[in-house]
Amino acid sequence: MYGSDPIAFPWLEFDTPLPVRDTASMTIELAKDVEDFLHEQVRAGVCADASELANDLLRSVREQQRRPLEVTPELEAWLLEAADKPATPLTEVDFDRIRQRAQARTPPSKACISCSTKC
Repeated sequence: MYGSDPIAFPWLEFDTPLPVRDTASMTIELAKDVEDFLHEQVRAGVCADASELANDLLRSVREQQRRPLEVTPELEAWLLEAADKPATPLTEVDFDRIRQRAQARTPPSKACISCSTKC
């Protein structure tokens, strides 16, 4: 099973095997490059099928999100340095730049919630 061999996949840590019988069916849309990657992984034998890989990857993401943020000495130093600097109010230009960066990282949605059109 993908992820059960700690030597092959040391970054995945599962304490106990997860039951296969507790499943539900769901249909999702994948970007073409993600679908291609998924099929490549199955063909390469990384997992038995696409569902197994998707489940293992989502469990890994869930576990990463549950772990608390590690406060390293570098992060602590950066936060202390930032706290000593004077704060300035955000301007309209600042908000425009934040929106632009967020939009650049976020793929366009099928429909805009606020105006019910494709953005």
